[in-house]
Amino acid sequence: MPKLLRYQQFLAYAFGFLAIWSKAVQNQEEIIDKLPHSCCPTNAKLYKLAIDYAPIWAILALGIWAASSVVYGVLLFRSCPEAAMELDGQVKEAKAELSRRGLDKLGK
Repeated sequence: MPKLLRYQQFLAYAFGFLAIWSKAVQNQEEIIDKLPHSCCPTNAKLYKLAIDYAPIWAILALGIWAASSVVYGVLLFRSCPEAAMELDGQVKEAKAELSRRGLDKLGK
């Protein structure tokens, strides 16, 4: 089986989640009746809210995951002194080439 691209994986998960969620919304009363209510009826309201707003919570969780993975990647980003030295050399070469062509005085 060919490997799925990232957007295809995302769509597969999204459609799977939406299929499960739509079934949960259609059968909401049966699901809530089977869950434990303990002693107060507010638990049933909480279960109903959880089912109703599940897509919003999923999008919120996806956003938090994305932001945290970016922060994690930035925190673990290593500096590359060799690449910095190479870039400095290339900048000096470019400046020398521009001054040789007489273009270094245009920006002043």
